[in-house]
Amino acid sequence: MSPMNGPLPVKRERLADQVVNRLRSWLASDFNPGDRLPPEPQLMDHFQVGRSTIREAVGVLTYAGILHVRAGDGTFFKGFSEPQNSLTELFNQEQIAEVFEIRRALEMAIAGLAAEKRTEEELSRIEEAVLKGKDCIQSRDLAGFLKADFDFHNALVGATHNNVLIRVYRNFRASWLEDMSGFVEREGFRENLIELHEKLYHAIKRRSVAEAQEIWLKTSNPFE
Repeated sequence: MSPMNGPLPVKRERLADQVVNRLRSWLASDFNPGDRLPPEPQLMDHFQVGRSTIREAVGVLTYAGILHVRAGDGTFFKGFSEPQNSLTELFNQEQIAEVFEIRRALEMAIAGLAAEKRTEEELSRIEEAVLKGKDCIQSRDLAGFLKADFDFHNALVGATHNNVLIRVYRNFRASWLEDMSGFVEREGFRENLIELHEKLYHAIKRRSVAEAQEIWLKTSNPFE
């Protein structure tokens, strides 16, 4: 592991977003899987930001599966996904449209079945995830937003009551998580995503299968 003299201090604008980006780059260039990150005070000094910003950035990368926090032992670098399992590699090969076509078809099936089969309890879980996502946008909690997004889609696919679809979707979605941690930092991305979630929630609440599917059909690719 190289000494802590690489990245320059970040600008005081969108600090958590910048620290996530700088920390990802630093991990990629100077760390090996299994390496332990410097303690929190050293990270604060290294990036010249406060404790809450460091914790938010670490939280985002932990939820993305890149870091692992062991209570009382420190934070460790787990590594990045293998290229063949990462959407980033597909994006670099200019296949982003094809990837989104697959996702949209899967999401349309899930939305339609959820609208048809959901229970009131499942609807409440979907609504709770939407509200949590909106709160995280207001508080600029990136890690919290990632979890709210995961909880929303988890509740949605659970409401289909189709065990095969649930297993297929959860395996497929696991490959998106690392990439989400990068896109979620983009200006406007979170707001657009939560608007989509809110529309889907209302369609599912009305038990409108056609409306729920139409929402996804008309959705442009948010990863472009």
